[in-house]
Amino acid sequence: MVHEDGCCASCGDKSRTVTMVNKQINSNNWWQIPFPSSDVVIIQLQGIFSKLTIINVYYNSQK
Repeated sequence: MVHEDGCCASCGDKSRTVTMVNKQINSNNWWQIPFPSSDVVIIQLQGIFSKLTIINVYYNSQK
C-alpha cells in the first residue's frame, strides 16, 4: 500500500489517496515519486522494456 509520504505532514494535511501495489510485484521494480500534495500519490514501475508512471489524484468536486 502506498500513500502520501509525509511531505505535507508539517502543514497538517491528511492524505486522501492510496495506491495498492500487488505484493507479487518485486519492490525493487517500483517506487514512489515525491510530490508536494497530500491529495496525490505517484508511483513508477520499471518493466523489462520501459517505465510506467501512475498518478493517483483525489479531486473534491464539492469545492
